[in-house]
Amino acid sequence: MKRTPITLLAAIAFAAMLAGAGANAFVFAQTNTVIRIGIGSVASIALLTFSLALWGWFISERLPKSKLVDGKTVIQRSSNPLPPLVAARTVALSLAASRTGSFIAGIYGGLALVGAFTWSVASVRVPTVISVVTLILAVLLIVVALWIERNCSLPENPEGVEGATD
Repeated sequence: MKRTPITLLAAIAFAAMLAGAGANAFVFAQTNTVIRIGIGSVASIALLTFSLALWGWFISERLPKSKLVDGKTVIQRSSNPLPPLVAARTVALSLAASRTGSFIAGIYGGLALVGAFTWSVASVRVPTVISVVTLILAVLLIVVALWIERNCSLPENPEGVEGATD
């Protein structure tokens, strides 16, 4: 299985940023304020990021580790290995989380961009700060998801095993 390309995540974030900035600019042009954002977005993204990081930390001890010994890569299995189906589901979860985080980062990045340009209006400041905090948490979600994906991926051409990676 191929790892998630950063260019894909950047493309998703850019498209979502254009949509978020366009919607926020349209609302600002009509009402002289921006899209109202509650603190729930920060809480939900923080909870999602924390939960995913906690899951990644719990399973990291159950995954095989590769070490370099005398110039050879040796794979050490855990005493309580993670079932392959759980590892595959974890990779699918991390793929979805990285793409979701990229989309959320783009949307809130667009909202924050318009808020930064209209900062002089008092009603814009709180939603802009909330957008920036949510953007930071979404980027953290992407980092955690890519970390889990890297940990759960199969090693590159392990010795004695053919067809282990695509």
